Amino acid sequence: MNSRNDEDVFAQLSQIIEKLNRHAYRVKRRAFMAMIATAINLIVAIFGIGIFIFYSDQNGELLVFKIALFTIVAVFLFEALFIIYRFDQQKKSGDIYFEEASDYYEWIVKRQLANNELDLSPIILNLRVAFREYTRNSDLPLAPGKQGITNYSIINIVPIFVVGFIILTKSMVG
Repeated sequence: MNSRNDEDVFAQLSQIIEKLNRHAYRVKRRAFMAMIATAINLIVAIFGIGIFIFYSDQNGELLVFKIALFTIVAVFLFEALFIIYRFDQQKKSGDIYFEEASDYYEWIVKRQLANNELDLSPIILNLRVAFREYTRNSDLPLAPGKQGITNYSIINIVPIFVVGFIILTKSMVG
């Protein structure tokens, strides 16, 4: 094998590592944003529920607060769901790149290493670290696996129903 092909392989592998690391960073950032949005959604809902439970609503004093709280919870719900959606899209994009990169690794690099045509061991280590980094970052915090997106979505949807239910029942009782 000539040195031109060696340079091409090294350049392609370096590019793969860079892109995979970029995908890993984006997925990790979106996962963190989803966790924060979910936490804010839950905190706002719990705070609002606490106010409804501990304060009486005589003469409709809390009507504006009820409407504002329901609106805020709805806004955080849609924001969290949008962030979860963007996480899922970024993960799918990264998964495609991960699969293509691992195919390249399997077909090209391993074949060349088996023929002792090229010593790629330093760059192969970096590629394997990039694979592991992406795999480690491609789950949502506290909800790993395939059901993580579903779990986060449910956790974000439930508060709006709870707040709505409490608003309706307190309005009917009061």
